[in-house]
Parts: sequence; structure tokens; C-alpha cells
Amino acid sequence: MSEQDVREIVARLETVRMDALLRGDVATLDDITSDRYIHIESTGRRRNKAEFLDGLARAEFRFESFDIEENRIIARPEFAYAVGSYRNRIRTREGLNPVKHARHVRIYEKENGVWRNVFHQATEFMT
Repeated sequence: MSEQDVREIVARLETVRMDALLRGDVATLDDITSDRYIHIESTGRRRNKAEFLDGLARAEFRFESFDIEENRIIARPEFAYAVGSYRNRIRTREGLNPVKHARHVRIYEKENGVWRNVFHQATEFMT
């Protein structure tokens, strides 16, 4: 598989991921996320796959908007990472949060022939 093929696969997964987050589609996120997943929020909070998906399933948070501004995908035959920036707005049980502007890194690996997200980290920045 060429690096271009991997970039295209990961670009599609990134789109599927954003759509699933906006819809609160836990089943799709479960399918494309590794059991070894680590999620570091822009606040520094660390969650594993089960904690992240459970928070979404219990409506601990909902994405009102999620716009990728930049997303550069660097690919190798067995892994790839997406680096860029985004703006999103999250609704929690306390109410609608202000728009967040952040940078992200997501790592994807090929596990038993299937590409999955294994890591996400975001860092909020002021504009």
C-alpha cells in the first residue's frame, strides 16, 4: 500500500470521525477507534476508549459544531498521523461552551488489516 493510499484512507476516517462526533454516533466511533486508544483533551484530561465513548453515550458532552481548519496527514505503510487545527463548540450538561480553537494530533495504525485511531491530543490556543 502506497503512502498516498494510506493518506486517502486516513482522510476518509477523519471525515467519518467528525461526522460521528457531530451525530453522537458511538457505534461508528467504536468501530474506527482502537481498544488501545488514548484521548488527551485540550484541558489535559486523559480518557481511554471506554471513557471517551461512555461520555458521549451518556450525553456528558455533545458537539454542536466541529470545523477542521487544517489537517495535514503524514503517512507510512503501517501508521499515519493527522496534524492540524479546528474550531468546535460543545454542549455539556451545564450548557453551551464557548467556541474552542485548538491544534490536534491524531495517530492511526493498521491493526489486523483495519485502520483505527489510537491516539488523539488537542491543545487549545487563543486567537
